Amino acid sequence: PGERVLDACAAPGGKTACLAWAAGDGGSVVAGERSSRRLALLERNCARIRAAARLLRMDAKRPPFHEKFDLVLVDAPCSGLGVFRRHPDARWRLREEDLGVQARRQTAILQGAARAVRPGGRLVYSVCTNEPEETGEVATSFREPGFVPIRGGGALPEGAKRYLEPDGSLRITPGDGLDGFFAMSWRKEGGNC
Repeated sequence: PGERVLDACAAPGGKTACLAWAAGDGGSVVAGERSSRRLALLERNCARIRAAARLLRMDAKRPPFHEKFDLVLVDAPCSGLGVFRRHPDARWRLREEDLGVQARRQTAILQGAARAVRPGGRLVYSVCTNEPEETGEVATSFREPGFVPIRGGGALPEGAKRYLEPDGSLRITPGDGLDGFFAMSWRKEGGNC
């Protein structure tokens, strides 16, 4: 509550809505989307569910903010292979080399979005895939000065902590009966933690 939050890759808007509700009256959420078409979808969905967020067209690789946000979420565009149990066609739409392209894009977005995190703030990277190129390899390649991985799960519900890895990441596999998902978070040194 009361935090300034940036959802850097916001469409279609489900996470934006959750962030807006969690931010409460004293907080604020800015939701950015690069694509005009996806921004229009974000606008419709936020209006439909009455999510209070400032929406803007922006490239998450170059956000128009510097050290402004308490929390920056990068739910990056990805292969989507973690949802193949619900969308089996997902695996047939990709070529192996697409994973490298996605990973480079995700890394660039993560590095760009990191500039919007204030000292003491948090950066969260998430994708709905379990492919190493898009998960651990992106997290490991993130080397922005002053960012330290958050370990131990922080504010995660107890039931979710079983998915934590020793490196601090959260990894859910389709074998768990859920969609595949990966998340990693960092705190930017300085400020009031």
